Amino acid sequence: MTDDHGGPGLAHRSLAYPAVSSPAVHAFDSREKNADGYFLETQAMELFVDCYVDDDIDRRNEYFAPLLARDRSETPPATVLTAGFDPLREGVTYAGRLADAGVLVEHYSEDLIHGFLGMVETIPPAAEVMEAVGDDLQAAFAA
Repeated sequence: MTDDHGGPGLAHRSLAYPAVSSPAVHAFDSREKNADGYFLETQAMELFVDCYVDDDIDRRNEYFAPLLARDRSETPPATVLTAGFDPLREGVTYAGRLADAGVLVEHYSEDLIHGFLGMVETIPPAAEVMEAVGDDLQAAFAA
């Protein structure tokens, strides 16, 4: 969107368990498999989307659902974090599509729940991923 509207150039993006698809268009098994009992649940996700999107047509907009974008080649480098027990596993697909488009992408996937970055003091893998994200950002800003 920044490129389309003359906004600032982005050096890097860090996407933690991103919502990058549109349920109106995409179907991911993780939305059903991890719908309940893993912190982020379907009912809450539906509420968040309703708060964010005023018109149903916007659910098909690539700014809302970047997986809809046809060309990702000009997308800034990214660090994508996904969680194994999360309805938002679509970040795995997004990271793959970025890589396929030639975008530099680091993808970290942990068998944890959505929101695991908020648990760095109690879950060692969360702290390790947080450190890796910091390293990625430091490298991007040093370039």
